[in-house]
Amino acid sequence: MSAGRKVGSGVRIHTAKQSQTFAEASLFAETCHCDAVARVASEVCILPRTEVLAAFTLDPGLSNRFSADLAQSLMRTRRILELRAIGPLGEGVLARLAEVVDADGTLQKEVALLSLADDLGVTGPALYRALAQLEKDGRIVRPARGRVRLVR
Repeated sequence: MSAGRKVGSGVRIHTAKQSQTFAEASLFAETCHCDAVARVASEVCILPRTEVLAAFTLDPGLSNRFSADLAQSLMRTRRILELRAIGPLGEGVLARLAEVVDADGTLQKEVALLSLADDLGVTGPALYRALAQLEKDGRIVRPARGRVRLVR
């Protein structure tokens, strides 16, 4: 395990945005071991399990859309785990940046730099050390605070 990797921390498998579901596994399990943390003021609606399952029976299209959403979430989670397996950390940072930069290689404004640390399962300071090394190696430039551009 490289320096800066969090030990014993949970694994973020989903970031729910407005009108999205989370903890879907609870529909099919007696107990579901997951936590949710709201980073902004939020309103959460709890959907009764029996009603949701009945709606799937009545509307197969709803069930299909739900399944497709779960499959997409699983693929995103699998990618996050793949990124965390890349070593050294700088290479993982580059791999993740390549997925979130725009056509010019610049980190998109809606992507918080620290979200990369969450994605890679590292601390903020470890991410910043990796970015400093990548900048020193000429693989990225940091034109402004919180902004990164890949050197291609």
